[in-house]
Amino acid sequence: MNRLSTSLVVIAVLMLIATAAFHATGYSSIASQIESSSAPNFLKKAVPTLWLFFAWHLLVVAVGSIAAARLGRAAGPVLVGCAVVVVGDFFWVFSIAGLFAGDVLLLIASLLLFVGGWLARSAPAGAPPL
Repeated sequence: MNRLSTSLVVIAVLMLIATAAFHATGYSSIASQIESSSAPNFLKKAVPTLWLFFAWHLLVVAVGSIAAARLGRAAGPVLVGCAVVVVGDFFWVFSIAGLFAGDVLLLIASLLLFVGGWLARSAPAGAPPL
């Protein structure tokens, strides 16, 4: 991978980590709000868990992306796959919550991963990994 593709992937990973961290900070608020609601017990336990799961999911994609970037030219398809996952997250969150800053971060991160992966695919054979 060249410097540009590596830089794009690193920026995307940092955006995903920041988004995950920010999302995780809402756990206690969501947990207390759902606990004090009249929701069924199943939802009182499931909703906070799902809230944290999304943050965990973003961290896993970020770690997978940075690990893939170390593959050199072979990183391209993996990074494009990670971009597809993140753009899927964007559409899912957008369908639930509408457009907001978190959506925009997901969309930008997916574009950066896609371009970084595309550039990695077109790197010369034998190009050194990250």
